[in-house]
Amino acid sequence: MGHYQSNKRWRQKNPHLWQQQKSRNYDRGAQDDRSSGLSYTPQQDRLILNFKGTDRQLAKKMGRTVRAIQIRRSRLRKSQH
Repeated sequence: MGHYQSNKRWRQKNPHLWQQQKSRNYDRGAQDDRSSGLSYTPQQDRLILNFKGTDRQLAKKMGRTVRAIQIRRSRLRKSQH
């Protein structure tokens, strides 16, 4: 049995896990906003560092992916050290 067939069988036997995995991957979205050409303003950087809500709320407010917010926050914190 090939890899595709074994994956297909697993997906059929575990639809709830497959849906969770798809949702998790979808929520990650693009790995980085550099490819889209969007840049961050100093005001957006401050918001990313100081926002009190969830990353999902912030991403929706800024029109970016959750992953983009997380990557930007990580880079901002590294540059502060």
